[in-house]
Amino acid sequence: MTIDRVSDPRHLYVQVADELRSRIDTGAYLDRIPSSHDLAEELGVSHLTVRRALELLIADGLLVARQGRGTFIIGRPDNELQALREQIVKVPRP
Repeated sequence: MTIDRVSDPRHLYVQVADELRSRIDTGAYLDRIPSSHDLAEELGVSHLTVRRALELLIADGLLVARQGRGTFIIGRPDNELQALREQIVKVPRP
């Protein structure tokens, strides 16, 4: 991940949230994401920055946190389901 502390005007937690969202979308994480401490070390940011990013993704409905168990992906987009939805929308109604 590239955290751009100089030229990216977004807050660090937003950059981290976007990186995690990208990893989820590409299947890097299947059902559970690493701990916030592990992510902080990997991404080179503070634990609190990662927590704010996770809170943002939880608020967006992408993740759910279970105390003592971890943070789990619940809102992964299903490409086949999305394709089906797009086909249904395109069908003209009588």
